[in-house]
Amino acid sequence: MPKAGGQNKLLRSNTDKNERFVLQNCIAYLNALISPETILHKEIFGVISWILGDKFRRVEKQLCSMLSKKELEQRQYDIDNANNTDNSIDLIHKILYTSPKSRVIKFITLVRKEIAIRNKSLAYLGKSEIEKNILNIAKNFNLTKEEIKLCTFLYITTAWHKAEEYFVNHLKCNAVSGRRYLKAVLQMAEKQINTVLSGSLVKIELCAIKNNGFAATDDFTELLLNPSDEGLESKYFNRVTTNTNRINKQETDHQKTEHILKLLRAKRQYATHILLHGASGGGKTSYAHSIANESGLPAYEVAKNENKSGGRKAAIKACVNSTNNKDSIIIVDNADEILRRKYIYSKDAEAEDKYWLINILKKPATKIIWIADNIEDIDAAVLGHFSFSLEFKQINRRQRIGAWKSILNKHRLKNSFSDEELEELSKYPVNTDVIDRCVKMAIDIALPEKNHLKEIVIKNVEAQMELVRGKPNNKDKIENNYSLEGLNVEGDLPTIMCQLEAFDKYLQNSDRSLNRNFNLLFYGPPGTGKSELARYIGKHLGREIMCKRASDIISKWVGETEQNINKVFRQAEEEDIILIIDEADTFLYRREWAIRSWEIMGTNEFLTQMERFRGILICTTNMLQGLDGASIRRFNHKIKFDYLKPEGNVIFYKRLMASLASDSFNENIENELRSIRQLTPGDFRIVRDRYSFYKPQDLNHQLLLESLTREAGIKQFQRDGGKRIGF
Repeated sequence: MPKAGGQNKLLRSNTDKNERFVLQNCIAYLNALISPETILHKEIFGVISWILGDKFRRVEKQLCSMLSKKELEQRQYDIDNANNTDNSIDLIHKILYTSPKSRVIKFITLVRKEIAIRNKSLAYLGKSEIEKNILNIAKNFNLTKEEIKLCTFLYITTAWHKAEEYFVNHLKCNAVSGRRYLKAVLQMAEKQINTVLSGSLVKIELCAIKNNGFAATDDFTELLLNPSDEGLESKYFNRVTTNTNRINKQETDHQKTEHILKLLRAKRQYATHILLHGASGGGKTSYAHSIANESGLPAYEVAKNENKSGGRKAAIKACVNSTNNKDSIIIVDNADEILRRKYIYSKDAEAEDKYWLINILKKPATKIIWIADNIEDIDAAVLGHFSFSLEFKQINRRQRIGAWKSILNKHRLKNSFSDEELEELSKYPVNTDVIDRCVKMAIDIALPEKNHLKEIVIKNVEAQMELVRGKPNNKDKIENNYSLEGLNVEGDLPTIMCQLEAFDKYLQNSDRSLNRNFNLLFYGPPGTGKSELARYIGKHLGREIMCKRASDIISKWVGETEQNINKVFRQAEEEDIILIIDEADTFLYRREWAIRSWEIMGTNEFLTQMERFRGILICTTNMLQGLDGASIRRFNHKIKFDYLKPEGNVIFYKRLMASLASDSFNENIENELRSIRQLTPGDFRIVRDRYSFYKPQDLNHQLLLESLTREAGIKQFQRDGGKRIGF
């Protein structure tokens, strides 16, 4: 903040009244401080001379008139040179320093009389702009009389150089060492000052405690520079502009939305608080704006100030108090820290914050929409004040395809993307806000001819995902030309696929409170296509999959493995995705074989989650004999995968490897291929990947068959226990 002597840029709107206000307060401060002790400090005369102006010389002359003839002769040189304020101050200080106490007291009386006359001349009608501004801050932040006193002192000693020089630099009123002077200046007791310095001004970050003292913050300075409600609004909250955004009914429960609107529209004396929580990027903020828009009420969004928790509290308080007499809605986004504030080292601070929050939640007639990602750590006493809550979940793949179609249609781009391209875009786990933004940016860049629109949309989505969660998971991507043909499976796969399709429709339309699951067990040797079929099922049903292995779930800490199992099942159910558990024998371990208690605990937890799960679960294992008997009964279908039959060898070879060789695939090659035993789809993929970077002219079918024979031979070697006959 710029300093001032007689005038200041701060005061250009109403200089005279503002200056009078400051001088009157400084006179009050001086009256409380002037004593035989303080009057001997040379620095005090800097303030006195500033207050009295050209009348200060009269004080000097009256002091000189108190001197004896001899003293006058001794001080004649100094008297003759007292032709400016600084020399005059030097003269007064020298005289008082060698004067008897009676003269000092008489001089104090003289000074008090002069500043009283000056104070009377400073009277004015109404209030200065600075007074109005301080009172405006007090109103919006519910400040006490004592806090208003400190605000005034902070302003004067921050904005006015003479005041800062004496009260801060000399007396150290802002530090612990100058506390006795501060008590005199503010006419407050020690306890009152301590209360003020640990109260609202500090918590809302208008005053900062640092280096054993206190000082005004930049926020305080900015508020004083702009005394209007508009200044508060621009800093702490913003009016939510009316728009044409409608609530996306595909993503929200229509009945719950109508209920929220009724709660917000109702004219009630008590508070209405709505909590929107759930997955980050789930559309909570856009939903809140749409709700505010459809309610027909004015709405204000509290500034985020993400790096300042105290600043957020100030913003909430200012917004609530400024809109208190209006029937309006307040939106508090990113409210996690405010709602679940925890202090590791200070229980008192946590209790104070909870008390502050409860007071906001209890304030009559307020209507606030709170937005948070995680509500697990919010105190039950806080949660009890919410009128209604709505959970937002990450939209699944099928919903994203619908969102892409809807948004493209809205922007008149209905036929710009094929179904295959939309299928590919739906792999990115983004919400409708991100989709809409990416499409808008692509249109702006591609106009007017809309060239390269697809490429720009894809780049925008990929960039968004890399920022937030990384690139899409390609580990769960299946072969482009994958089909069920050729697999050696014991079971009626076509019938099972029909049952899965029917169950998928049931999940979409049934009551979510019912626990219904479709559990599949795929067992058999490694590489026989168990995991690949699980991925194929996900693609066929248009559902995302989540594949978890033992390393993703097992923890070295006792009890944490069970918690991780619970989280995996809960996430799959909440996100409406297919859960695939590889190496399920790790979790469905035979309990009679268990040596330690935690082995049994893990199996028990997995079995419990299987029963409670609402969705499709696919477990794969190479060791059926190691599974607990109780788990086998919980699977709707047990499907065995075995080594490929001769015709399966031919199907997978033609699908994955035939194109690698330059020579023709003849009958002899086919017969030799059919004769190889114990091949799996995984073997064909391994050999294909081994030679995929070769040129076709460098490869032939015989070389590829020899590689497949070696892969099969390794399995036979393992089955024999690794023993060879002979030398």
